[in-house]
Amino acid sequence: MAKTFDGLTQYSETDVALLTAPPFSVSTWFYCTTTVLENAIFWLGDKDVTNSYYALSIGSAPSDSLGALQRDSGGISSADATVDITTDTWQNGIGIFTSDSSRTVYLDGANNATNTDSKTAISEDRTAIGRNADSTPGANFSGNLAEIGVWNRELTAGEIAALAKGFSPLFFLKGLVMYRPFIRSDLDVAKNFAMIETGSPGVADHLKMIYPDKYNLAPFAAAASTVRTLAALGVG
Repeated sequence: MAKTFDGLTQYSETDVALLTAPPFSVSTWFYCTTTVLENAIFWLGDKDVTNSYYALSIGSAPSDSLGALQRDSGGISSADATVDITTDTWQNGIGIFTSDSSRTVYLDGANNATNTDSKTAISEDRTAIGRNADSTPGANFSGNLAEIGVWNRELTAGEIAALAKGFSPLFFLKGLVMYRPFIRSDLDVAKNFAMIETGSPGVADHLKMIYPDKYNLAPFAAAASTVRTLAALGVG
């Protein structure tokens, strides 16, 4: 089952930085129900200020595009997909943060754009899913999220294409630092990176995915207190 967020009070968060600097890549499947307001999917930044973070986010109408963005005191620099998202439809979004002067976004494996503004390096101390988690949080996501993978490297063109076709992040283990399929629980099955759910996000039908034969995700549908990682499945 995918996770569903109400756009108001539901999100997942921790005051620990998953990563401390680029390069890194984020892939997710999202089903956004409204673009009246901004919808933040993944956020990494400084919790104590309003202007120091990376994010993969959907803009608000009339610009309903998926963006890979970085904000510093000079403002927001965003690579925005060349077509808008489609509400009430499962779509794949990927943000690649190559450096503090390059970020690229892909929507459904294409519609890509790159922004090369030079931005100030960020002192990350918070990671969030489902909202912008700076000192004045907002942009809560409205809809369903699933299959969130984060890597400490740039994804290749082939990996981007495969992820957009429904292949699981489990096919691409190199540099995979977090993988939350959101199958009933909020567990990270890659490195057991702990996050705290707030507002009791609900569940929704999971989209069809392609998983490696040797992985059995059924155990991860168990209670969140059961810690399972890729290492426990024999994968280092």
